This record gives sequence, structure tokens and C-alpha cells, in this order.
Amino acid sequence: MTREDIAQERALKLHNLALSVVRAKGTARLESSGTILEYHYGHLNVQYRQGVGRLDVWFIRRVLSVPRFDGKPELMHYTPGDWEGHLIEVARVAA
Repeated sequence: MTREDIAQERALKLHNLALSVVRAKGTARLESSGTILEYHYGHLNVQYRQGVGRLDVWFIRRVLSVPRFDGKPELMHYTPGDWEGHLIEVARVAA
């Protein structure tokens, strides 16, 4: 397994974690493109666009972006960093 494969697998696990947090604790906001679920915790911001199935995680800048194509999540952008620990902490608090 290459480093790229490991990074992609980690990013998709973080996607699932962020998605569970935003679904459990997020607040809905209407936009012209549809409903967006958002969850804020310090510098961490998780946004899920329900209509298109796209999840974005921001930690000052965008660190994870995963759109869905044909019902399957596909990694578009992933930047490893401190935000991962914050997301894991948020998931513990949200549980």
C-alpha cells in the first residue's frame, strides 16, 4: 500500500467521521443551491451540501473536500494536519 493510498483511506475515514458529526449536531441553512448542514467548533467548520452530497471541512482554510459521484464519495482535496485531532475531539463531544 502506497503513501497515497494510506492518505486517501485516512481522508475517507475522516470524511465519514465529519459526516456523522454534521448530521448529528449540524444546523440547517438554506442557500440557492439547496440546504446546507453546518457545524462549527472553534476554527473547525464542517459543511455538508445535502442535495449534491458534498462535504467540506475547513480549519481556517479548506482541508478536506469530498463530493459524491454515483453515490460513492471521492476524495477531491485533503491536507493532513492539526485539524484531524480537532475533528476527533468534536466527534467524541458529539457522541
